[in-house]
This record gives sequence, C-alpha cells and structure tokens, in this order.
Amino acid sequence: MKPTEILDRDNAVIAEWDGDQWTGACADYARELSLNNPPLRVAAFLVETGGDTDIDPNTAAVEYVEIILAAAQGLDKITVGTTVRRPE
Repeated sequence: MKPTEILDRDNAVIAEWDGDQWTGACADYARELSLNNPPLRVAAFLVETGGDTDIDPNTAAVEYVEIILAAAQGLDKITVGTTVRRPE
C-alpha cells in the first residue's frame, strides 16, 4: 500500500501509513488492527470509524472502502469523502 493519510472530519491527520508502519494519534489502534488485517483493510477500518474505538465498524462499508483503496493504488492521489488522502 502506498503512503496514506487518514483524516478526521476536520481534515486533521489521525493516522498515517508510510509504507512500513502506522503513526499518528490513532497509530496504536491501527497497529492493533494490523495484527489481523493488511494495511488497506486497516485504512478502511479507520475511514469507517474515524479512528474511534467505540464505534462498531460497518463491515459492508469497510469492504467498500477497501475495494476503492485497492483500485486506487495506481493513482497519485485519492480522496474518499474527505477522510483519506495521499501526501504529495
């Protein structure tokens, strides 16, 4: 997965994948999710929940976002809603 930033509704970066590790305010949650999921799926979980560990993610929404992220791997930049972007 390419380097990716996950943003909250205020466009503040909550987690960032640099191609090797997760950093940011939700990095611990992302690393926990990474134990059983690849980076694309972790990013989809973070988009769906906004990094909020109290939100039960909607599986269909996570799968939808994961498909979009996978299809967009060849692009230089992608925005899903206003929650995902790739740093330039």
